[in-house]
Amino acid sequence: MHVPVVFLYLADNHKETDPEFKIWPAHCVKGTKGAEIINVLKPEKGEIIIPKRRYSGFFGTDLDLWLRELGIKTVILTGLVTNICVMYTSADASARGYEVIVVKDGTVALSLEDYEFALKQMENVHNAKVILEEEVEKEFK
Repeated sequence: MHVPVVFLYLADNHKETDPEFKIWPAHCVKGTKGAEIINVLKPEKGEIIIPKRRYSGFFGTDLDLWLRELGIKTVILTGLVTNICVMYTSADASARGYEVIVVKDGTVALSLEDYEFALKQMENVHNAKVILEEEVEKEFK
């Protein structure tokens, strides 16, 4: 079974003057080393790359359009940071009618408390299924 892979740029893709830097220190500024994709995570040929600049992968991007054109009904989320980008993307996916799966051991937060809160929030509020990486393949059988 072919499962499309969509990278939300793997890191934020900020402008040097991004208003988010009033909340967080400057990070992942477009064109800098901090915004580069590390080799082990580099997309393979044919995988979709969508730059993002805000917490949710849906906000201000064409992610929803890509998913609908591909006929996707379920999104599987991994990445950083569990209680920020992953959770906000989960909320927007759920609000758009997608089934949401969060790979518990494929996300990380800045604290255990934030991590656990976010997983519980996604499960209870977004109706996301929170599973381990080893269970992902079973979801499609």
